[in-house]
Amino acid sequence: MKSFRSRLPVEPIVLWLSKGRVVVWQTFANLATGKYASLVGGFAVKPLLDCRPGDVEDASRALLLVATVGKFNQRDKEEGDRKIFRVQFDVADRSLWDLLKARRDSSRRRRPLIVVYDEGHNLSNLQTQLLMELEPDALIAASATMRIPEALAGTIERLRKDKHWEDSDLITAVRSSEVVESGLVKKHIMLGGYVAPMELAVDDLLAEMADATQFGIGPRTAFPAEGDLCQQYEYDRRCVNQRRHGTAFQGAASAAHSDLAVSRRKCRRRSREDRGLL
Repeated sequence: MKSFRSRLPVEPIVLWLSKGRVVVWQTFANLATGKYASLVGGFAVKPLLDCRPGDVEDASRALLLVATVGKFNQRDKEEGDRKIFRVQFDVADRSLWDLLKARRDSSRRRRPLIVVYDEGHNLSNLQTQLLMELEPDALIAASATMRIPEALAGTIERLRKDKHWEDSDLITAVRSSEVVESGLVKKHIMLGGYVAPMELAVDDLLAEMADATQFGIGPRTAFPAEGDLCQQYEYDRRCVNQRRHGTAFQGAASAAHSDLAVSRRKCRRRSREDRGLL
């Protein structure tokens, strides 16, 4: 980002997007005050919907706006429900989308717009068409498995014909070993299968994480998947038995389902309590 700023006559606006909400908020935390904040020095980092006219007009510093594509991914802007297309009269006399289209600073200069799409293989034709309405100065799609949507392929082809661009002008390749060394990709992944109540599985998982930490290994992420299979199995078994013996199925199924719901609530509560460790 610093290299972009040094080449531009006016402080830019960067729109940093991704499909996944978790990815976006991790990015926001890391760029705003986290471990990558030093890489975007001089940028004001904000969630997209927190952007105000004054942020766009203030060209004394660069602006980096972070959002999921869901904030604008809608074909019918006028009839849709996305806040970015609505006019908030207590804030501005036009929508945030129109504000980004114009992006005029206090001196009426148009600020450069750079769109960064993290996990760029999720970029769709509709998203491309909407982003192109903003007339960005650059669109950067970062992905290990890039797929070019048709709406973007036409623009790339025009660059090849009109500007005589080649692959080396369009693609910046990064060796996978460098990505691993930077810590962006995990070197080791451990998958554990548990046929047990979720509470026991989480206890076991936390114990293994504590053991690993003693040896200087810092697990990044741990999460249970399909964690209540045991309870679901018990629920299904009780329902089958009730059918088989011709007893009051409805009441028994309701009781089993209630037990399953209680177990799920306990797990969610436990997960919130241990979130500092997970």
